[in-house]
Amino acid sequence: MTSTLVVICQGKTCQKEGSKRILSLFQAQKTENLAIRTKYCFGKCGNGPMVVILPEETYYRQVQPEQVSLIIKRHF
Repeated sequence: MTSTLVVICQGKTCQKEGSKRILSLFQAQKTENLAIRTKYCFGKCGNGPMVVILPEETYYRQVQPEQVSLIIKRHF
């Protein structure tokens, strides 16, 4: 089975919008075949917190804490 990578922006703007909390929620719900990484900036400031699911290249913008479990369910 292919591994899915979740990349969570940790740039200044995304951090102001709560990306550290989003990162911790993804880490708490980590499942098999799911890798979690951070990136300093996607260059899409103002849309944060940004989350990208790879290899599908699915972008989520303005992710809220209550959406994390839904995103995981959608991709698993």
